Amino acid sequence: MAGSVTSGPAAALTRRTIAGKSVVSFESHHYALLPWSEWRQEVGHPMRLLSIDYHTDTNDAFQAYGCYARNPTPFGSRPFWEQDQADRLAQLSAADAASVEAAVRDLRHDEHIDAAIRCGILDTAFILGHGTGGVSDELPLDRMVLLGDRKSRWGDDAERRFRDEIIEAGFLQERLGQAVEICRAAGTSDPLAVPFILDIDLDAFNTRRAIAPHDPGVFHDLIRRAYAITIAQEPGCVETCQIEGEGLTAPWLEKQLMVHIQRALS
Repeated sequence: MAGSVTSGPAAALTRRTIAGKSVVSFESHHYALLPWSEWRQEVGHPMRLLSIDYHTDTNDAFQAYGCYARNPTPFGSRPFWEQDQADRLAQLSAADAASVEAAVRDLRHDEHIDAAIRCGILDTAFILGHGTGGVSDELPLDRMVLLGDRKSRWGDDAERRFRDEIIEAGFLQERLGQAVEICRAAGTSDPLAVPFILDIDLDAFNTRRAIAPHDPGVFHDLIRRAYAITIAQEPGCVETCQIEGEGLTAPWLEKQLMVHIQRALS
């Protein structure tokens, strides 16, 4: 089934139910906060997030709001912007749907994960992708775990092979193995032991091969195990992050992704 709500920020969501699993898509990634908060209320406790993205989306919640709340001046050009940021964060509650909807209006597309963790929608986020700015060796205080590697990739061929791998079984197994080690070292449960949301930004797919992996087995298993799935279309980022000549668009990628979801759940 498919459909969308009719008013407010929630009107930007397209909701589907596939084999009993909720799949919600939207254009801007920070709109994910809306379905995440709903699912958190359903399970009754903070959830985990596994996010597949080109970018890490780990900016502080309401950072931009804090800088521009009173006047459109550049970052850091006026005093007390951090207080405006903190005051805005204090208005967000995981248990208050109206506060979550209001937050979406003031967040930017790279601030939603921190917002969700700070207000108790999420417990921990595991983020993997090509643009991972660093690699986590332990569970950080902000509970946003960056899964990546420090390998050097010289030349166009090596970079293309790397971009092709985003949902290949070997790529995902290696990243999930890192997450398991970090959680065990921190004395917490395995990364996917708590009900988790599978979050996919379409800009993670930079080649046509990336959305058509040789071995999608691990990816399909994640689809089956996830409590629910969110899809950020981010058409502008799809355009700028892809390898030249691939001709990728967000609608085409979403169509291919839906094929994976339907196959995994059939």
